[in-house]
Amino acid sequence: MGESAHKGDIPKEDPPGYYDGDHKTMMRIVKRHQFLAQSGSEVASIVLSPQGTYLVVHLVSRLEQSRTVASMMWHVPSAKEINFKTFTTYSVWVNRGMVFAPAPDESAMLCSWSFTDMENVSQSRLDLYDLATRKRRTSIAKLSMTRPLAWSPDGAMVAGRRDSDSSKVITTSTGPTGWTLKGVIPGHMAAVTHVAFTPDSGGIVTMAKDGWIRLSSAATGRTAGKVRIQTRYDPTLMVVAADGKSVSTVWGRDVRIWSLETGGIQAYDLDDVRDSEGWPICISPDGKLLVCRTEGGFDISSIATGTFLAEVRGESSFYTSGVFTPDGCGLFLGKWSGVVELFNVFT
Repeated sequence: MGESAHKGDIPKEDPPGYYDGDHKTMMRIVKRHQFLAQSGSEVASIVLSPQGTYLVVHLVSRLEQSRTVASMMWHVPSAKEINFKTFTTYSVWVNRGMVFAPAPDESAMLCSWSFTDMENVSQSRLDLYDLATRKRRTSIAKLSMTRPLAWSPDGAMVAGRRDSDSSKVITTSTGPTGWTLKGVIPGHMAAVTHVAFTPDSGGIVTMAKDGWIRLSSAATGRTAGKVRIQTRYDPTLMVVAADGKSVSTVWGRDVRIWSLETGGIQAYDLDDVRDSEGWPICISPDGKLLVCRTEGGFDISSIATGTFLAEVRGESSFYTSGVFTPDGCGLFLGKWSGVVELFNVFT
């Protein structure tokens, strides 16, 4: 019988979170760590700092009668939770968007939030925190913006949806002279859902419920390119590729990849290319990989073709949100159970 296994030998177990059940698997996914948030809440969204040092998790109560939003934060290298009680305001809890500054100042976190004062007057402001010192650096009351927010790679600008008009994006200067209004991008006719800078910081890509993706000049706000998406779904996901050549987007079940070099659009329906049903969760920083929740876990596919690459099965609670690490080798996924899991992705 040669060197075949003897009867009664214990089979080797796969690493946690790894499934390699058929020949179609093109990569390995291994569970590395688990961050425990609140058991009574679902993970609504995840924000990761540009170098992957800090992790912010937004939580929403699973009880229908309460939609209270809370936030939890970790220092990823040490896996230690950052205690919010050291902060001096509720803006890290009752927030309307968070964004991290680019390296080397990625401990700087900007929070957008609104509140009602004692005279029942609604007010908005921005708070800038330093997570390394756990102190608030400054508070900006004259600028009113809400999620989605984006910080330019060169650190000079922040862009976000205008609080009083969801169809407009405003830009602010973050220079040595202070936080000041820089411009307005008024191109959309409906609520803006996604905002991102191009890698050179010269352009701002926006996606909105009016069915348009627009590229605007960060300096002037004027349109540099646009494309209309024919779909019945609202915008779901958008990533400007790290090389600046394309914008990968998902609208419900429709994938649309816009080439910023040629202006062409690559389009397909997920149901036409998948063997099983999947719900999009996140896109990798290079705009090439798509993560979808499945009935029993999640899978990863090529966003260009929908080709299956790998999957994880056997999960008791379904996934609700996710984000890749900047190098694309790590994947944070949040669950309905309030847990956040970190996976290593090996190609």
